Order: sequence, then structure tokens, then C-alpha cells
Amino acid sequence: MHVIRLRKPWTRTQEPGGSTSERVDVPDLDPMTVNDGDSTFFVYRRKFNCPTSLSATRVYLNISEWQGDLVGVKLNGDEVNQVVTSSGFREEITSLLRSHNELVVYLAAPPEQQPRLSGEVSLMIDDSPTT
Repeated sequence: MHVIRLRKPWTRTQEPGGSTSERVDVPDLDPMTVNDGDSTFFVYRRKFNCPTSLSATRVYLNISEWQGDLVGVKLNGDEVNQVVTSSGFREEITSLLRSHNELVVYLAAPPEQQPRLSGEVSLMIDDSPTT
């Protein structure tokens, strides 16, 4: 299994009313100001090119850790199934990949929490033969 870490550059926008995007690294360890209100959403975006040499491989998206509720993951505008386990999020995305990609992660939390991608986000390339 080959791992490609999607560390930077990411943009983070607070919703609702998120007219300003901040550049951040992931894992996101920067303190942030959370607006007052019932709940706060943060939208993380990152563009990346398709890994090369994907002829007979499967590619998985892995999100190891986050704060708040993971409420959505999209790749190129398509919703990625949300299979969340105690060890994080992992889902096959091979069929959703294009030559140029945009990954969007939606997090929500009550105002007293800081929703953020606090762990690594990576592509896991499995080139082992399928059985």
C-alpha cells in the first residue's frame, strides 16, 4: 500500500456567511475564532492531481481524525459514502478520480467546540491483485 498525504495547501471557510477563506495545513492545529450561533460549519477544500500509474489499483480516501461531526465529504462534486469507524474515515474513491480533483470536507460542531481536521488526510493506493 502506497500513501500520499494531502497536507497542504487547504482552504478553510466558516459557514454560514463564510466569505473569507483561510489557507491552512492539515492536520489543522491552528486556533480559530468561532462565530456565535447555534452551530458552526467549517468547509475544508483541497485540489490535487490524480496519482500516476493507476492502471489496476484501488484508491482509498482516509481521514484519520477530526473534531466535531463529519457531515459530508465530496470529491469533484460527488458525495463520498460516509463510513466512519473508531479509527476514522476510509472509503474507496477510484471511480470518482479525474486528472484534476477537488476534495471538500464538511465539519460541524456546537459553538463551544472547534470543528477542524486535526488528523491526516491521505490517499491510500492499493496495487495488490484483486481476488
